[in-house]
Order: sequence, then C-alpha cells, then structure tokens
Amino acid sequence: MSTWVSSEEACERLGVRPQTLYAYVSRGRLTPRREGRRSFFDVRELDDLAARGRRSTRAGKLEVLIDTEVTLLDRRGALYYRGVDVRAIAGSWSFERTAEWLWSGKDEDPPRWEAPSDWVALAAAAVGDRPADRLRVAAAALGTVAEQSVDAVATTGRALIPALVAALPRVGRATDDSSIAAQLWPRLTAGAATSDRLALLEAALVLLADHEMAVSTVAARVAASAWASPAACVLAGLAAHSGVLHGAESTHAVEALRRGDADLSRWCGHIVYEGDDPRSTALLELLPDTPVSRAVRASERPNVDLALAALAVDHDMIDGAGEAIFAIARTAGWLAHAAEEYERPFRFRPRASYVGAPPLA
Repeated sequence: MSTWVSSEEACERLGVRPQTLYAYVSRGRLTPRREGRRSFFDVRELDDLAARGRRSTRAGKLEVLIDTEVTLLDRRGALYYRGVDVRAIAGSWSFERTAEWLWSGKDEDPPRWEAPSDWVALAAAAVGDRPADRLRVAAAALGTVAEQSVDAVATTGRALIPALVAALPRVGRATDDSSIAAQLWPRLTAGAATSDRLALLEAALVLLADHEMAVSTVAARVAASAWASPAACVLAGLAAHSGVLHGAESTHAVEALRRGDADLSRWCGHIVYEGDDPRSTALLELLPDTPVSRAVRASERPNVDLALAALAVDHDMIDGAGEAIFAIARTAGWLAHAAEEYERPFRFRPRASYVGAPPLA
C-alpha cells in the first residue's frame, strides 16, 4: 500500500528545494497526486529517486565558471549590473538605459531605438501558437541579416529588440510612446497603457534583463564563441529559454494563480539564492495591492516567476505574456554576454567523461 506525503515532506525526504521537486515532476521522474489545491507524492517513488541519486557519485551536475564583467549575482540575495544594484534602478531606469549600461558600461543618452522596415516586416510575418514561439521564429529570420562584430552588438540590439516586439500581434491600442515598454504593452493586454502600468512593465524588463549565467545565457555565449551573429546568439538564448524549466515557469505560475491554488511552493525560493530573490522583492514592492499580489507576497520567498505571474494575472495579459516579457528583457543580457565572447572566440570545447559501453574489439 502506498504512502503519500505532502510536497513539504517530499522536499525533506529528498533534501531538495521546492523548485527542484517540481523539476522532477516536469521531467516525469515523479508523479504527484492532487487533492484540492495541494500536491502529494508517493513515498516509494521518492525513495527510488533518492536511491538512484545515492548510487551515482556523478549525478550529472555540471558547474562551469565563466569570467564576466556584466553581472554579479550574490547568493545572499542581491543582483548587480556592472556594479549597479538592480533593486536601486527598478522603477527609475528605463529598459533602454539598462540595456545600454549592460552593453557598454556607459550611462549616456542612447541613440533612438528603431528597427528597419524590412526587419519589422520579417518579424511581423512570424507565426506560432504562443508569443515565445513567434519570438523564436522572428529571431531565426533576423539572424541572417544582423551584422557580426563586437561593435555591432549595441547597434543590433537597438534594432533587434523593437523588431522582436513587432513579432507579437497587437491586442490593445497603440500609443505614441516609442519606448520598448510602451510598444510591448498593447501586445500583451487590451488594458489601457497608463503611466503606472507602463512603469510596472518597465521595472519588470529592467529586473529580467540579465541574471548572470542562466542556461539561456550560456547558450548565447557558446554561440558567440563560435562567432555567430548577434541575432543568432539571441536565437540560441531563446532556444534554451523555451525549456519548461526556464522561460515557461511564469506560465505555469499564471495557471496556478488563476486557479486560486493555495500551494505555490513550486515558485518559492530560487536555486541560486540562499536568501530572497531580489528581482521578485523589487517587483512585488511596485505591484498594486490586489488579492493576487497579496497571495504571492504571503508565500514563502516567492521567486521572480511568481511575481511576474502576478503582474500578468492582475492585468489580464494574454497566455504566455510572462515568457514574452522575460525573453524581450533577457535579449539585452544575451547580447551583452555575446559581446564578451566575441573578444575571446571559440573557447568552449568541453571534453566528455565517457561512461558508456566499451569499444567493440
């Protein structure tokens, strides 16, 4: 007879955090049983999973250290873009100013961000069931026209990011504001683009612009190391971003919030932080007081995926809006990391530790 335990007890048995537990669920390694708003796990499955981990001294974990001047991640709960605390600039810096800072380390008035008409036409022709799908199709098309060089990164970014925004169908009224936040808002929701709402979206874009060596950033850096074009590096980042354990997490959080789930532990804590996720803390401070935002604030150490989901739910955004915000924002970071890799090309050539069958005689 099976014994079922709560998600909290399952985490204790495995010695993992909630996000790791639900990563096992996403990979099909655990099958939870739902009772109302809570999830329960079969003790036999948990013990089998734990035993497999103990039998292997090489659990498949890979840690790569990459020198960078772009972003500093403090595990105690802080994040810095070239020395600037993101909590200090969320709500005051524009996304464009943040991107330019990531690319150059210079805090100057940037040139106008505008995509050439042929880039807009290519991006607008992108198709896909979800917003992030359209962004990947658009990036693939634009990867053939973007120039390849270190100096071209900022120039490409100023055109590429508006073009990616143009890949998303408009569901609300356009505004005269040319900022990325104002262009993006009516493609996420039919709600009016008020100054307060645009300020919230701007803050989310700033907070998500980079996060050190996330898997999508490593993918972008590997592409840049082989001298792929800036837009192709973004495509590499978008490919990794599409994984259900990365860019799509906010979509799952939106579904949970819309159902009114009481158990939000999947999005509590972040694997790289010992303390609070500083991006979530900053965004939640800016969100208006609503039943949804109160539920998120009441959860234990909510991560940025959950905070982003609260933003999306409270403003009746389209399905996949959180993924799109994340991807548009992180494009700035992917390009900044690509620029660093252009300075030391083709350095990614890891070796494998072969553990398969021996060669045939």
